[in-house]
Amino acid sequence: MRIISRRNLFEFAEKYTNCQKAIIEWCNVIKKSEWKTPNDFIETFPMCVVLPNNRVIFHIKGNHYRLVVAVNYKAQRMFVKFIGTHAEYDKIDALTINQF
Repeated sequence: MRIISRRNLFEFAEKYTNCQKAIIEWCNVIKKSEWKTPNDFIETFPMCVVLPNNRVIFHIKGNHYRLVVAVNYKAQRMFVKFIGTHAEYDKIDALTINQF
């Protein structure tokens, strides 16, 4: 699966250096995967939350950070919609956020 706006993830990791390794590992898993349904995410990331409109929330670095993506299964593309601290996540609507 191709990650769109991956650069934003790495810019975030430069600011919050304690999550760099977790973001790199997450990206590596995503790039090697070909998912066709939301359940495919849950099999790989049991703590992720699948939302309507093909959105998925990932817990990064033990849930210290949250990542919201929109998935186009047919095109095998994942669009980064938000990445932030848990406190920042609490202030957004994961169904509509489009940070990037």
